[in-house]
Amino acid sequence: MFLSWTIPTPTRRRFFIIKHNLRRENQALWAENAKVFGNVTTPFPGTRVWTGTITKQHPKADDDSCMLDLVFRYTERTIDKRGELLLVMETDLEVWWTNLCESPETVIALYHDHGTSEQFHDVFVRLLRT
Repeated sequence: MFLSWTIPTPTRRRFFIIKHNLRRENQALWAENAKVFGNVTTPFPGTRVWTGTITKQHPKADDDSCMLDLVFRYTERTIDKRGELLLVMETDLEVWWTNLCESPETVIALYHDHGTSEQFHDVFVRLLRT
């Protein structure tokens, strides 16, 4: 089996998208920040989605050279998928750390598409074994 490895050098940079663990985060503060710094869309009636980017220093970095983007998507739903009004508004918050210089929509799409490459890798490995 042939494997290709990228060796990190000063001219090559590794890029990543990592889902942020929100267990210890203040969700209400994130909701406020999303509404202030995000761009709002209404993909369906009763659904509003804010997406955006906040740039922060890496939590363990000592200097300002390690700035990363926090890409967020905050969703509020007042109508369910069958068109019925909800008694209590549903909210959903997702946040990703990344060093990609892409739009929030692109980063989110790339993160959600990572399973496709894993699926193709699994099929490829199975074909090699047969």
